[in-house]
Amino acid sequence: MDRLQNTDLSATPPAATTGTTGYPRISVPGGVTASAMHPYYLYMLIEELRAVIVAGGGTPAFTTLDQVQTAIAAQITAATPAASETVSGIVELATSAETITGSSSALAVHPSGLAAALAVGPGNQTFVSASGTYAVPTGVTSLLLELGAGGGGGGGADTGASEDGFEGHAGQQLKYVVTVTPGETLTITIGAAGSGGAVNTNGTAGGNTSIAGTFGTKTATAGTGGISIFGTPSSSEESDGDDSLFWGTKGGLAGNAVGYSSSGGGGDFSGTQTGGNGAPGYAIITII
Repeated sequence: MDRLQNTDLSATPPAATTGTTGYPRISVPGGVTASAMHPYYLYMLIEELRAVIVAGGGTPAFTTLDQVQTAIAAQITAATPAASETVSGIVELATSAETITGSSSALAVHPSGLAAALAVGPGNQTFVSASGTYAVPTGVTSLLLELGAGGGGGGGADTGASEDGFEGHAGQQLKYVVTVTPGETLTITIGAAGSGGAVNTNGTAGGNTSIAGTFGTKTATAGTGGISIFGTPSSSEESDGDDSLFWGTKGGLAGNAVGYSSSGGGGDFSGTQTGGNGAPGYAIITII
């Protein structure tokens, strides 16, 4: 904004008015007349606003209608310093990424940024029970991977030999410390549970659990299903997971496995003759 522009204007400011200070009045028919707008009143308003514009570093312009607002904002900014540990002032909020990395001591932390930083702090765990992916958080370069493969199903009872079936074999459970790249995506495969065998039928093996990334692929091997017929396992049938035998304990535990990576019970000849199902695999990812 600026001073008036027209052909009937004075080249000098109007003289100040004299009289009693008060407020404008409206006219009343047959009585009071309305207050007249003295030129000095309009002059006073214009000069006050021009002074604000100039103090804010602006140049009054007749066709620019936001100069007063701009000037006030500029003066507030100029009068308020940037905040620090010893100075009160304006502070900028840190982004979630800046909060996680701790890259600045001049930014303020807000609740969502703090939550993001806590979610990727050392010791934070993610439990995975279904195949999918895991995005490595910002600032994270090392992970502890805990893998559990699917447990084998129990063998069904052998009615011909009047024998109980054997339990399935538990899934292998392993731990790995791996180096990762922030932002990379890990591919996770969770091993399925082995199924219990019907009467005179072996149980089926569970599924392998694995996690793949730039570090390669880490795998836990599935448990083998229990057999239905009674026999003596050979030394080649020992497990890498828990050093027990693939065939497990004979009979008596025909129920389904509980939890993760456990084996199903073998069929009970005198009761439930069908073998129990094994338990599914899992993965636990811990930030370190």
